[in-house]
Amino acid sequence: MSTYHYLTQQEVERSHTKFNVEPITNELKLKVLQDNDFDVPADLSILQGKYLRDRAYEEERPIIADFHFDTSKHELLMTTNYTRVVAVDFITMINPSFRIRRILSYRRPPEGQPLKEVVLVGFGVEQKS
Repeated sequence: MSTYHYLTQQEVERSHTKFNVEPITNELKLKVLQDNDFDVPADLSILQGKYLRDRAYEEERPIIADFHFDTSKHELLMTTNYTRVVAVDFITMINPSFRIRRILSYRRPPEGQPLKEVVLVGFGVEQKS
């Protein structure tokens, strides 16, 4: 269950997320990186790249996010640039059935400017049922 706090509208939303986490082999990690023309790092404990989704959370369209995953800490950082906001997701994978999630959405700044104005804060403990 996650709780999202929309700071600009003083609203709170509660939601349930279905997810599936499965380990992949180092060989498959290398194949994904090579197939997508990414330089293959010597240290496979850090994976980074693009995450493609057929449907975005914020907008009804397909979207690409940037991700950075630390396999030694089981931590995922994902940044998604929407039209009006930039969502920064921090997800810690505790085990295949349990994860902890934080999300900060910022009003999208002009190009080249830093993220500053937080418009949404979300926290969640998500457990597969």
